[in-house]
Amino acid sequence: MRTRADWVYATRIPKGKVVGRRWRIIRKLGEGGFGAVYKVEEIVTNELAALKAEANNKRGNVLRIEAKILHRLEGKPHVAQLIQTGKKDSYSYIVMTLLGDSLDKVLRRIGRVCSISSQIRIGIQVLFGLKQLHDAGFIHRDVKPGNLALGFHSTEQSRFIHILDFGLAREYIVVDTDGKTKMRRPRPNVRFRGTLRYCSADVQERCEQGRMDDLWCLLYIMVELRGPLPWANFQTLNYYLRPDYLLLYHVLEKIMVVNGIKFSDPFDWENDELQCKFCHFLPSALWSSQQKTESSDEVQDLLSTDTECSMESIEENLFPEEVFALDQYGF
Repeated sequence: MRTRADWVYATRIPKGKVVGRRWRIIRKLGEGGFGAVYKVEEIVTNELAALKAEANNKRGNVLRIEAKILHRLEGKPHVAQLIQTGKKDSYSYIVMTLLGDSLDKVLRRIGRVCSISSQIRIGIQVLFGLKQLHDAGFIHRDVKPGNLALGFHSTEQSRFIHILDFGLAREYIVVDTDGKTKMRRPRPNVRFRGTLRYCSADVQERCEQGRMDDLWCLLYIMVELRGPLPWANFQTLNYYLRPDYLLLYHVLEKIMVVNGIKFSDPFDWENDELQCKFCHFLPSALWSSQQKTESSDEVQDLLSTDTECSMESIEENLFPEEVFALDQYGF
C-alpha cells in the first residue's frame, strides 16, 4: 500500500538530483495527492522535459495508466510524447514532453473572456485531441481548462492546445478472446469521476462515462471562454439549492447588451407575420417602374408604422432585477 513516507519521497525530490541516470531535477512545478511534477533537463543534451513522480502502490498507480495512454498516442501530432519510465523503491516516474501554461492559467492571466476567434480555434484543437484519445481507446473523464496546456513557449507547439493528466481516464474498448476489438459494457453503478463544474448531467447521475461526456466537457469549456457558466458559483447541485436567478438573468442580460438586443425587437414569427401583411405588394415583372416604386413606398410605410407601434407599446424594463433577487421563502 502507498504510505505517507512514499508520498513524501515523490513530492520532495531535491533540486539537482539525477533520476534514472539521465534527468536532473530543476524545480518542482506542482504537486497533488498522487505525487508531484518536476521540470527536468537531460544531463548530456540539456533537453528540457517534465517528470511526474508518484508514490508506489501495490494495487497499481495512475502513472501506469498515463504511460499506457501516452504510448498509444506516440507519434500523434499535438500530443505530449512519452520519453522514459522508471520505478524506485518509494516512487514511480514517467518523463514526458514539457508543456507550457495550462489554459486555466492563461485565461486568468489575460483576465477577460476570449474572442470568438480564440474560442473556436481552442475548441477545434481540443476536439482534435479528444478524437485521438478516443481512437486510442480511452475516455478522459476530467476535461477542464486545468488539464489543457499550450506547448512549451520556445517550441513550435507553443500555439497548440494539448490534453494532459490522464489519471482518471478509463479504457472503453477491450479485445475479446478471438482478437476482435469491442466496447466494454457500461457498469450500472459507478463512482463519480471528474470535475462537477464541467461534467455532463449523466455523469452527475453516476452513469458510465462515454465519449460524448468528454465532448460535453468541451462544450461547457467553450461556453466559459465567452463568459461565466451559469452554475459557476454553485457549490452543490441538489434538491434544496435555491438557484441564483439574478446571476442567470445577468448572464442573459449581458448577451443582450453586447448584441444590441431590445425587448421591443420583433420576434422571428412577428417578422414573418409582417411579411405576410405586405406580400401582396411584391412587385410583378409586369408592373411598370412607377408601380414598383409606389408599392415599395407602401411596404416601407407599413413596416415603419408597425415597428413604431411595437416600440412604443412595449416597455424596455419588463423584468426588474428585484424580482430575480427576491427570496420569498428564505430557502
